[in-house]
Amino acid sequence: MVLQGVLKTTREIKGVDMVRRDWCDLAKDLSSATLDVILSDNKTQEEVVEGIHDLLRSVAKDVRDGSVQLQKFAIHKVPIY
Repeated sequence: MVLQGVLKTTREIKGVDMVRRDWCDLAKDLSSATLDVILSDNKTQEEVVEGIHDLLRSVAKDVRDGSVQLQKFAIHKVPIY
């Protein structure tokens, strides 16, 4: 979309596990951050892979340190009647 000469991009996510309701917020946040790294501009394949590894290492450290809120692990599932 172009507004006043400025290109604005949006990301629409369909068919990806992160939009499912039976995943915790931590998994959804991590999936979104991973997509951000993959879709970032002007990066080589090696830089993208290293960026994803850095992200995963950081989240793993936060989980081990207990600095991730317990609410991030909750799965909110809507009952089907």
